[in-house]
Amino acid sequence: MSLVFYHARYVPPSLYPSIKEKKEHIGLAALHMLPLSRGTVTLKSASPTDNPVCDPRFLSTHTDRFILHRAVSGNLKIVNTAQFTDVIETEFAPLGFPVLKQESSADEVDARIRAARATVSHPMGTCALGTVLDEEFRVKGVQELRVCDASMFPEHVAAMPSCLIYALAETNNEKSEYGIEWLLFLELDPRVKYSMKRQSSCTDSAGGKHRAIPRNSSIGDW
Repeated sequence: MSLVFYHARYVPPSLYPSIKEKKEHIGLAALHMLPLSRGTVTLKSASPTDNPVCDPRFLSTHTDRFILHRAVSGNLKIVNTAQFTDVIETEFAPLGFPVLKQESSADEVDARIRAARATVSHPMGTCALGTVLDEEFRVKGVQELRVCDASMFPEHVAAMPSCLIYALAETNNEKSEYGIEWLLFLELDPRVKYSMKRQSSCTDSAGGKHRAIPRNSSIGDW
């Protein structure tokens, strides 16, 4: 069995043109979850049909390079343990690069990182709250335009951003001032008296609050 240091979906195929010749291999990845490097997104021209100019500036800070270097070095230590050496023959190195070992030099590790670095496709912060957006998710200086996705995060999050995006989208959607019509959805207890509050929630006689859902939403989505 051979070892491949890469992120399976994102490694450039050109680095491993003959990987299929190996019958068995395992892949290890090192992910930096809270990078400090910041990229840029700028307009290419005044035409709205032109794609923006994106510069991710991966590993542009010394701290990010140090953290990822330590992570890859940690992987090398792991595969040097007895549990791995019993089943792994060697690393299947990409073209033009030496096999990485625990004894590999810092320059060799860094060269591999520069060649194989990639994104896991969760860009964030290009329309951050407080700079591009106000506290109501409105784009500053633009009328009737709100943004609610990962671009609004002012800082990176160290996980898949889906749950946070859902929570922010629900917060955005529940604001009564947006003129959204609501349909109350709850199991009514005939012994309790209910009173409506602001179309978006109701309060029972025991003080418990119940949520409402948008009229055009599918119950299965909630």
